[in-house]
Amino acid sequence: LRVGVCSGDVVPVLMGSNNLARGMFTLMADIIKYFPSPDRCKCAGINTTNNEVFEADYDFSKPKSAYIFKTIADPYIGKYSLIKVNSGVLKPDDVLFNYHRDTDEKLGESKESGVDTADKKATGLGGGKADLKGRRILIAEDIIINAEIMKKILSMKEIECYHAENGKIALEMFKDSEVGYYDAILMDVRMPEMDGLEAAAAIRALDRQDAKTIPIIALTANAFDEDVQRSLQVGMDAHLSKPVDPDRLYQTLEELIWEYDTKR
Repeated sequence: LRVGVCSGDVVPVLMGSNNLARGMFTLMADIIKYFPSPDRCKCAGINTTNNEVFEADYDFSKPKSAYIFKTIADPYIGKYSLIKVNSGVLKPDDVLFNYHRDTDEKLGESKESGVDTADKKATGLGGGKADLKGRRILIAEDIIINAEIMKKILSMKEIECYHAENGKIALEMFKDSEVGYYDAILMDVRMPEMDGLEAAAAIRALDRQDAKTIPIIALTANAFDEDVQRSLQVGMDAHLSKPVDPDRLYQTLEELIWEYDTKR
């Protein structure tokens, strides 16, 4: 079986239960027992951009290199990335060069979460702090469980929460409210009907006093530099990555609402 898997004549299919985590230990054991080590074989594949056949030679002795092909933000366990190791052996605390950011980064540390220094300068964070008790927050979030988690976090500060299932509903709820009714908007970026960027731009374009100044905070799992810039370009005041850190969320709301109050 091991020889067949190594040559490509045998393609193993393993099954288990994701919800109950059944089969995980069997899967790990079978990988060790039957799957060939990458340094002992060459894997052929097809480049989908030009249909050329290539051989992937994974050499543990070469310098470390890897490709992050997916980053996931889970509301329960946090943010994690799926990494494909191309060469070398990655270990915890390794420092690698991030080609896209043109800087060295340490494995296990993320520079993509929260509101960074540039955002604080752009949004005016760092002034006074408002009392959050009794404040009204509009939450635009299409995933119900995420909305419920956000409500639970905000309720700890005795904040009144109003939920919109997508950007279009959030826009209508804001348009139908009295001027100054909401104190801030938490806007998920990726939603059906109308995404958070479109909704934020539409709210800013409304002909009413609070539309230009109400704090709009972007919430997204993709907190890369370009996402931050796009959020700011459409008129959002800050950008927080999921899963949201409650203390950072409270601080952002306190400072942005304080600034909003001074403009009313």
